[in-house]
Amino acid sequence: MVDAPPLGETAAALIQQQDLWYTTPTDEDTALSLLSRSVRDTVSENADSNAYDTGVLDGLLGFEDFFKKFAKEIVLESSERPQESFSLGCPELEQVRRLKDQTPEPAAFVLSGEFDLIQHSNRKFQLRLSNGQIVPGTVNPEHLGAEDMRQFWGKKVTIKGTVHFRPGRKVRLIEAEVIKPAEKGEEIFDRMPTPPKPMALVFESDVQRFNAAPALQEIWGKWPGDESIEELLAALTP
Repeated sequence: MVDAPPLGETAAALIQQQDLWYTTPTDEDTALSLLSRSVRDTVSENADSNAYDTGVLDGLLGFEDFFKKFAKEIVLESSERPQESFSLGCPELEQVRRLKDQTPEPAAFVLSGEFDLIQHSNRKFQLRLSNGQIVPGTVNPEHLGAEDMRQFWGKKVTIKGTVHFRPGRKVRLIEAEVIKPAEKGEEIFDRMPTPPKPMALVFESDVQRFNAAPALQEIWGKWPGDESIEELLAALTP
């Protein structure tokens, strides 16, 4: 039997630090409540869930050695909270790994839009793009404070920061390091960020783009060879 007291009794100060959470736990939640939500949403491959991020996925994958050496699965059943029951074993870890593989690494971006829906208590905001799409955001406490947001409410801004993604290349949020009034010409940043392609896919798409020149396919991976630069340029000409 595992006894997990409510977080309101054991970690009240932590759950009040709302900037630690995207979805803040309640006083009645327990540590096992948070774990069960993470397991449930990853096993069901819920790509829109806020119950996990790459750190949680890595934590779950850390059970792999335990399952190989000591047990086939972990089963948690609660008669008082049946919705928090779950099982975790190697088959579920494969689903976790699949989600991890589908989650792009965070990347630096510049975004422009209307600064909207400020929540000072947890340093969160929304950036509304001109097409109506919403990018959730939070300010990086090492660079900005909650009060820094007040002056920009309802205004067009340009934000430099790190975008975190969900599985399937969806945007989770932008962690802002710089917020400033938008300037002329920065409309090009008014678009939903998309993660960069892995390098292997970039090369693959570059080759496919030149399908009109079959000669390129013939020399791809074979250069440098004995051909002169003039011969290579001639081969690349359709």
